[in-house]
Amino acid sequence: MRIAVLALAVAAVALSSPLIAQADQPLSAGQRFAQDAIIVDTHIDAPSLLLRNWNDLGLDTPKVEFDYPRARQGGLDVAFMSIYTSPAEDAAGTATQTAHTQIDAVEAMVGRRPDQFAVLRSPKDLERLHQRGQRVLLALGMENGAPIGDDLSRLKLFHARGVRYITLAHSEDNRISDSSYDMHRKWKGLSPFGEQVVDEMNRLGIMVDVSHLSDDAVRDVLARSKAPVIASHSGLRHFTPGFERNLSDELAKAVAAKGGVVQVVFGNAFVDPASAADTQPISTPAPSSNRNRPRRARAATSRAAKTNSTTPGRRRIRRARSRSMRCSIRSITASSCLAPIMSASARTSTASAVPCPKGSSRSPTIRT
Repeated sequence: MRIAVLALAVAAVALSSPLIAQADQPLSAGQRFAQDAIIVDTHIDAPSLLLRNWNDLGLDTPKVEFDYPRARQGGLDVAFMSIYTSPAEDAAGTATQTAHTQIDAVEAMVGRRPDQFAVLRSPKDLERLHQRGQRVLLALGMENGAPIGDDLSRLKLFHARGVRYITLAHSEDNRISDSSYDMHRKWKGLSPFGEQVVDEMNRLGIMVDVSHLSDDAVRDVLARSKAPVIASHSGLRHFTPGFERNLSDELAKAVAAKGGVVQVVFGNAFVDPASAADTQPISTPAPSSNRNRPRRARAATSRAAKTNSTTPGRRRIRRARSRSMRCSIRSITASSCLAPIMSASARTSTASAVPCPKGSSRSPTIRT
């Protein structure tokens, strides 16, 4: 197997048949490439959905985004499970408990299906755990820093549990950072506490994820972090002018210049200006408790509405993203290596980087 970690663009390549139905059919050139490379998806929403409606993801499960048969059929090797908590859970003080429960759900999935899944904590363990492509390796990414609360020591605890990146904020400003969706801009970027969070994440070896952050917060992170940073699921604002959730050319290039990776996400709002306009935040506060949520979220099309009424604040990016995520064949762009970033995030790291493809650079080439 040619060892390479590739930046990922989640593509909508529909496959309706389970893995076994495809076994005796010749592979396309794209499928052969996908089977030959190490493909990493840095944002899969399985854990929060498992809490709402349990499924055995070791089996073909057509109504969810991710399962083992389609992941392997598409050549997916490393899947970052998104440990998501909402602004409402942050306000209620339940975000930490929710995060631990979601991590428990991932560990239970591995325990039930050890021949199919394993938890990946370091790039140096990839080849040993991968078992010649028989396993999908599950890494953990925390979406929203709410579970940290006001306690920096929780970073060490979540690192010990396997969290290897944290998206600092989500759909509202929090105690760490401003959100691209929240027009209040409480901190005008990172908060003083957020600066401490970035420092401690660098020390521990947790990647800083700038998806969902305001432009000023992204700039603050880039200036503060001593390690490369990532955007785990962002588009490019070149295609959606005025949609701050997507990265500007300036910021995408700045992430690249620091040795980081932009993982490109598909979905109408990330590539279509009209759809992006439909997810813009409101410019002035409304009296309701969900005043800072994007319009589509307030219209109850967010994933929170899909999950349960106690977790508002999660935005639903149309059905197109869900359909594309459920198809585990991926189109991929060889822009950078994620493994060196996981190693470089820690000041003293023993993790060996997975080598890039021959002739490639460790820093991504961002095409806008």
